[in-house]
Amino acid sequence: MEFYSAFDRVKKVTITLPENYVFENVPKSKKFRTEDSALQYSYLVTQEGNKLTIETTVKVDDPVFPKEYYPAFTQIFDNITKQEAQVVTAVKN
Repeated sequence: MEFYSAFDRVKKVTITLPENYVFENVPKSKKFRTEDSALQYSYLVTQEGNKLTIETTVKVDDPVFPKEYYPAFTQIFDNITKQEAQVVTAVKN
């Protein structure tokens, strides 16, 4: 397996609700990695009152991996897709 290069990708989203609204179904923070940490993913969720921040980080340490890594990478990227597809609900209080 080959990537263009080793990389770190960070995405950060902050949502601030107006007064009288609250978040429901807020996902939990989570981390995935290969045994040797060559591929790492973190999903960090923080909530302060009416402000919710979700920050994701994907870190790939090497652009080239042997074919034996394919099953682990497939599993991790499937989990990343599921993690990032979660829905957060805003409800009027």
